[in-house]
Amino acid sequence: MQLNDMLNDIFFRRVDTKDPYWNESAGQLALGICLLLLALGEKLNMKNLLKWRYEKLADGTLDKCFRNLPTDGEIYQNLAGYLGMTAENTKSCIRSTFDQLVRVFKSAPALTEMLNDTSFDIERIGEAKAAVFVVIPDEKTTFHFLATLFISQCYTTLLETAERHGGSLPRRTNIILEEFCNLPALGDIVPMITAARSRNIRLHMVIQSYGQLVEKYGENVSRAILDNCGNMIYLHTREMDFLTYISRLAGNNEYGRPLISTSRLQRLQKNETIIFHGRCCPYLAEDVPLIFDYPIKLGTELRSAPQKPKKEKKRRRIGDVLKPPELSGDTDVWD
Repeated sequence: MQLNDMLNDIFFRRVDTKDPYWNESAGQLALGICLLLLALGEKLNMKNLLKWRYEKLADGTLDKCFRNLPTDGEIYQNLAGYLGMTAENTKSCIRSTFDQLVRVFKSAPALTEMLNDTSFDIERIGEAKAAVFVVIPDEKTTFHFLATLFISQCYTTLLETAERHGGSLPRRTNIILEEFCNLPALGDIVPMITAARSRNIRLHMVIQSYGQLVEKYGENVSRAILDNCGNMIYLHTREMDFLTYISRLAGNNEYGRPLISTSRLQRLQKNETIIFHGRCCPYLAEDVPLIFDYPIKLGTELRSAPQKPKKEKKRRRIGDVLKPPELSGDTDVWD
């Protein structure tokens, strides 16, 4: 199942196409090769997949293996979509589509070599303390699909681990999706969010703008994402539609006026944030530490931060912070 999902991400979901036949045929050829690798006891990785596509297919080894397979087997049926075909023009188009979709791996030998092995056991995530960082270049999107691919496969593995432990992970796992809207769309994001909590998994999605989310997932899925989040932390935006949404979500006071206006939302200080948590009243958090205040520097040993005088944390309900003065005469106290 995971193999199918992974190949779908590589050969089908990455690109929009009017004629899915070529992508599906290329993906079916890749699936057949992968299943053959497993049957032969060879290591299943991108390096060996490319080896069989460019070397074993060219020298006839793949065709010889195909001819000796049982015709009712899964490997034969997947390879037959290409090797059992006689139309050379069609076969050439399938090869071209295959080559186009794996070009990023073939043109980057260092990447393929890195993906050849792993230094950690992905099945241990969720069972023991672990932190995995996926860092990809942000100046171009060529490798962004690899992050989505890893997230999808890691999540599926976590679900399998949870099943082995009675339906819930023994150790809570946080998946932090920084620059969420700059990643290729996750195909099953709403089911992921709804199923995660019962498995002891938390998804943290950092979104720069609601418009980006709609552009990536569409209006209906974007609303479903917001509706299924147990917590929402608002920092800042200039999008009037989303400002109105946040203002309405915060609710009204006893006078029927918004607890926080769209104008006030646009002018929050850098150390202020509005937090919506479950069924609790929304509250305005102040003196939230900025990222620069944390004693973390990549490439150096973590040291304790200089001790500062402790301040009492301010975390008050919006209604308490923004309660309007008593109305009198024709004075307008609202933005």
